[in-house]
Amino acid sequence: MVEADQAVAALVQRLGTRDSVSVAVACAWRGDADRAFEWLGRAHVRGICLSELKSDSLLRKIRSDARLATLLRKPKLPVE
Repeated sequence: MVEADQAVAALVQRLGTRDSVSVAVACAWRGDADRAFEWLGRAHVRGICLSELKSDSLLRKIRSDARLATLLRKPKLPVE
């Protein structure tokens, strides 16, 4: 688990907020739903369309979480 935490931290350091979806997917793959939704929320606020994530196999660990359905139903926001 420590190595996975370090890998996600390195990803965040390298990508920052430029690629929130990739960070979210990495967190989801680890089973860290709360952090995954935090990063998906950031992507949504930046106006990134999340609808293609419906079938992303890397999100399967969080697919049953009601927050995913709620987030995917939200309209795309304009980019800041």
